[in-house]
Amino acid sequence: MKFFSVDGPIYKFMSSFMQVFLLNLCFLVTSIPIVTIGASIVSMYDVMMRMVNNEEGYVVKQYFKAFKNNWKQGIPLGILNLIAVYAVYLDFALFHALEDPPIWVLIAGMLSAFYFLMIFLYAYPQVARYQNKLWIIMRNSFRIAIKYFGWTVLMVVIAALEIALFSWNVTLMFLGLLIGPGCVIYTLSAFMMIVFRKLEKEREEGEGNVE
Repeated sequence: MKFFSVDGPIYKFMSSFMQVFLLNLCFLVTSIPIVTIGASIVSMYDVMMRMVNNEEGYVVKQYFKAFKNNWKQGIPLGILNLIAVYAVYLDFALFHALEDPPIWVLIAGMLSAFYFLMIFLYAYPQVARYQNKLWIIMRNSFRIAIKYFGWTVLMVVIAALEIALFSWNVTLMFLGLLIGPGCVIYTLSAFMMIVFRKLEKEREEGEGNVE
């Protein structure tokens, strides 16, 4: 019965499910103070990118090790992300609150949302994978997003579809609570590793312009 053996698809699926569930639980616990959510996202990326590379070990231990190693950059990054989200929210709230809102308010909100998305999408996995100053990481994030714009759009669309799926009904919402963030970050990690390998290859060949 190879189908049910340790090398079979059922065992591998259940093993992966449990790993994602445990990581998701760690993520939720360490995100409770809210201000630590940035470090939690970085830690998820650290472990998930290892899983993509088949380098994972004991995921809970790796998660908290990554949290300890990256909280100094992860927490400020998360706070900046929250401020950016709130700023975009205020812009759209202003647009809807005004009786005759000028179109530039809506355009400013859309451009700001696009700019911040490009930055923070790549910033968290960069902190997890590379050693660099935070302002350099954020600057590089926008460059990477534009350089690999096709990959960026693809990963955003797929992540949005996953989020929409987990929001479809109450049952899927419950499943999303159990494994949702883990599934989304695992998907993004797979794309991130493709982009990072391309960047690292270009850097080795002396063609890259990202520090």
